[in-house]
Amino acid sequence: MSFPSATRIGGSAFNHQQSGDAEAEYDRLRDLARQEHGKRQHCSAESQKAYARGDGGAAHDLSQEAKSHGQKADDYNRQASEYIFRENNAVGRVDSDTIDLHGQFVEEAEEILEQRIKYAKSTGQNHLHV
Repeated sequence: MSFPSATRIGGSAFNHQQSGDAEAEYDRLRDLARQEHGKRQHCSAESQKAYARGDGGAAHDLSQEAKSHGQKADDYNRQASEYIFRENNAVGRVDSDTIDLHGQFVEEAEEILEQRIKYAKSTGQNHLHV
């Protein structure tokens, strides 16, 4: 579920003053995810070429390599999502009935929001600010 060209929520990854180190780490993780996505695309294209020329073994190996790069991209995006969420929602940065989704890709934000709504309902909260 890598998001190479996904839309990020908010103009900036942070909704507060942040150290350059924190933003650099977030950017590093997203960049690594983009690189892995590019490698996945390359391996997938090469796999298709190998299959077309009748080299099933190479096609299979390249397909497996593409899957590996896709998984790495997903892992880096997950790490970036979790990192930015922790940074933006640290104690004292937002109220307890608020979540900040800046820096999340839309799909990530939807998943986080769904989990947070379930939590709010289970604890008797009747509103949530996003």
